[in-house]
Amino acid sequence: MKKDLTICRLNDVYGSFLTNKQTEMIRQFYDDDLSLGEIAENEGITRQAAHDAISKGTATLKSYEANLKLSYILDKLNEIDDSMDKDEILDRIHSILDGSN
Repeated sequence: MKKDLTICRLNDVYGSFLTNKQTEMIRQFYDDDLSLGEIAENEGITRQAAHDAISKGTATLKSYEANLKLSYILDKLNEIDDSMDKDEILDRIHSILDGSN
């Protein structure tokens, strides 16, 4: 299974919408860099069951981001310069939410 490290960020943002087991297995796989075999042993399941849970959870996280774009919005909001005045910040937020930035 190829590791897409953006999944770490998506799991941080949307992980609470997954089952606790999916969130934890995704964390172990992507954040802790454990193998499927190690995760299976930790969870008391088969390697295939670990693979299936991580795959389904990953697909769900990507679907949430594709529809909600919260991770993208948070990244863009973090780019806002502290020296901007209130109106500039509000304009920047509106452009992010409108998708023009």
